[in-house]
Amino acid sequence: MSLNTVWHCIETLASALAGDRTASEQDLDQFERAMRQLSRRRREEIRRLMILIVASLSRLEMRMTETDGPLNSVYESGRV
Repeated sequence: MSLNTVWHCIETLASALAGDRTASEQDLDQFERAMRQLSRRRREEIRRLMILIVASLSRLEMRMTETDGPLNSVYESGRV
């Protein structure tokens, strides 16, 4: 695994999903419509990948929280 690739993916995804709550919901609506166009099998594969990514990043965040403490809310930072 290349950490540079992972960092780049995280930054790209965060940038694509960044914005106010309304814009974020619109992005998710568009993503959902695109996913619903996929075959059921492919949609389930993508969902499993999303769960894997979220679970892994959540475990990493828990480790960071244990050592560094919690971050300010993403809502306070203006990211969402």
